[in-house]
Amino acid sequence: MSEGRKAIIYPFDGSLNQLETQYPSIDTIARCAVMNEFGDVNDDVVIMWGQVKAYTDMTPYYLILGTTLVIAVSYFTITTIIKTKSTRNKRKLASLNK
Repeated sequence: MSEGRKAIIYPFDGSLNQLETQYPSIDTIARCAVMNEFGDVNDDVVIMWGQVKAYTDMTPYYLILGTTLVIAVSYFTITTIIKTKSTRNKRKLASLNK
C-alpha cells in the first residue's frame, strides 16, 4: 500500500453496501445532493422546493390513519363486549344448573 492509503476489508459479502452507506464516495454524495447551485435561478428553485414541501396534501394519509384507528378501536371494543357477555352467560348458566 502506498503512503497515506488504507486497505478496505470486507468481513462478509453483505458488508459492501453497509460500507458504502456509512462512507459514500464523492460521486455518490454529488449524485444524492439535496440542492445544487442553479446560478441565476437559484432563488426560484429554493422557493419552488419550499412550496413543494409546504403544500404536500396529507389528506389521504390522515383518512387512512383515522379509518384504521376507528376499525381497531371498534374491533377491540366489540371483542371485549362479546367476551364479557359470554363469561356472564356462562356464569348464569352455571348458577341455574346448580
